[in-house]
Amino acid sequence: MRSGASSVQEFPAMLVEWFRKEGKRAFSFRGESDPFKVLCLALMLQKTKAELVDRVYRSFVERFPSPEALAKASLEEIKEVIKPIGMYNRRAKRFKEIAAVLLEKHGGKVPRSEEELLSLPGVGKYSASVVRCVAFGADNVLVDTNVVRIAKRLGIANSAEQAYAALERIVPKGMRKEFNLAMIDFGAKVCKAKNPSCDTCCLLQICKHKGANRSKRR
Repeated sequence: MRSGASSVQEFPAMLVEWFRKEGKRAFSFRGESDPFKVLCLALMLQKTKAELVDRVYRSFVERFPSPEALAKASLEEIKEVIKPIGMYNRRAKRFKEIAAVLLEKHGGKVPRSEEELLSLPGVGKYSASVVRCVAFGADNVLVDTNVVRIAKRLGIANSAEQAYAALERIVPKGMRKEFNLAMIDFGAKVCKAKNPSCDTCCLLQICKHKGANRSKRR
């Protein structure tokens, strides 16, 4: 492997290779592309670990597979399904609100544009980007706190804005959906906020943070 700046440019390909070989976590929602289900998933994942969401996702989409089904459900029915992931009172109300807006303003369909997605109750920029990328195939990068942490450790950014600009520049078009999924799993399995697994990291040779975790253990 080459070292230096050129290797940083190559890190998206290195990360995707890791993801294909050993990075994928076995979640029931992996491979989902239905826009409504992806939207519901994005909302459930807000401030909630994927492992928790995985416990309720399949039950949720089987019981409420469409905006129509969700609109007809009572708040108590929705709460019953999503209770394990917490904040179920607020989340249930939000799901009802979104179902109503989709039916009233969008013909029961999830809109494609970022502007329209951002107009939906509870949908922020990251959730809108997830829906656009995963459900509609938009070639955009996703940036959250985990991605910013990884970007800082690689020395390519110090803020969300810088991380977005850097990844837009570095990550080739056509690779971005898989790269986004790789970053999510890499942040959860290897480049964790606390006690990162530096010794087994596929990006060790280009990481500015390398050795920090090992030196703390000495």
